[in-house]
Amino acid sequence: MNNKDIYVMMEMNYLKENNRNINDDNSDLFPLNWYSFSDYKLKTEILYESIKNNEKIINTKKYNEIKNDIH
Repeated sequence: MNNKDIYVMMEMNYLKENNRNINDDNSDLFPLNWYSFSDYKLKTEILYESIKNNEKIINTKKYNEIKNDIH
């Protein structure tokens, strides 16, 4: 399994933890710039932290450390 596959699984888990259907519009759960970068390892770590701490992505420590570097 590569980093992108793991990321996709984590995103599905994130949606499930937020009681969302993967086929619905879930854009409100993700930061505006979430899909503008493709570091899947980093995104997986952010999702893991979010799920583990039961918090939104924008509130995770890891996301806040990198958000200003995303273009």
